[in-house]
Amino acid sequence: MGFVVAVLVGLVLAEVATLIITICLHRVLSHKTIKLHPALTMFMLFGTWTLTGISPREWAAVHRKHHNFSDVEGDPHSPTSRGTGRSCSQTSTTTAARPTTATL
Repeated sequence: MGFVVAVLVGLVLAEVATLIITICLHRVLSHKTIKLHPALTMFMLFGTWTLTGISPREWAAVHRKHHNFSDVEGDPHSPTSRGTGRSCSQTSTTTAARPTTATL
């Protein structure tokens, strides 16, 4: 029974992390298409840090770089320039995907 509870808790936390990334990192920080109450934004940023370990600022920078260089040289996770396996297996926190200040 404990195993089932652990799996369910893990699935719920993974879904919460996905929602936080979608809403906070993608829509609020990267595209600035929605504005949340500051307390909710801080809660989501804290959730990003505790659930994923992702730096919100870095994630937004890599995502913006991806939009600027979609599927061409310079795209941090393009399957056309990096191959499908490498683009899917590397996250925004890997060294290869990190933008430099010169590219931002």
